[in-house]
Amino acid sequence: MAIINLTPKSMKRLFALILAISALLAAHAQTPSDSVIRPFNRPLMLSVTYGKNINTGGNDNEYWFGRQPALVNEVAFRLTYMFSPRWGIYGDFYFNSRSDWTPPLDLEWWDELDCGIRTSGGAGLGAMYRFEHRRWQFYARAGFGVGNRGEGPDLTHYIGYDDEEYPRNCKEIIEAMRLTSVNYVNIGVTGGYRLSRVISLIMDINYHYPCTSSKVEINHKTNPGNGSRPVLIDRQTYTSRSWGNNLTISIGFQLQCELSKR
Repeated sequence: MAIINLTPKSMKRLFALILAISALLAAHAQTPSDSVIRPFNRPLMLSVTYGKNINTGGNDNEYWFGRQPALVNEVAFRLTYMFSPRWGIYGDFYFNSRSDWTPPLDLEWWDELDCGIRTSGGAGLGAMYRFEHRRWQFYARAGFGVGNRGEGPDLTHYIGYDDEEYPRNCKEIIEAMRLTSVNYVNIGVTGGYRLSRVISLIMDINYHYPCTSSKVEINHKTNPGNGSRPVLIDRQTYTSRSWGNNLTISIGFQLQCELSKR
């Protein structure tokens, strides 16, 4: 999954623009007769939320994976189709400004430029249950997805080489690879209040639990020279279940329209 380079400030501006447009639409759609709003039968719904992503997984094996920040900004989009009055399916996408890792202390050759702030994201699918009463809305959901926490880059360190022959005549090679994309189970709830027939204000709580571990792999090789391939002499693998374990609390708006034919 490609990493989107958005700063927390630009994320806030994007959300504010979308919220302003939705408010204008709500004002246009509101009518005096909407004191009691009848729910749609089988609606298509699009929600946009902005809030805080909270690290609930701690910092397992932080020597190799670094420390995650406690809070980061997150923007999420969700598209839902209710194929019955109570049940539906959804697909969502989110991205946030989670800080990338810091290099292990004993690997001074790890370039600091490979660390820093990066934007990560993820996408998921699942099922949703709906309950609505007049203007009030409630949704509960569960699903499965894949989250990206900034893969790589793969790093290579050469030992004992001649600058004029770099790196072909090096004696040893150390390769490092980090993989922090994880599969996760998602559960969440949403509460909403209809401003009009088609627009609602919503509050969303979303939790991700990782099903797979993040991994750092260190390969130590020797170089026999003469054009031969390097020979692996040692491999060390380190894992963490902290990455991808998070809770998001956010607010936003939801657009809805009827698709069923009565």
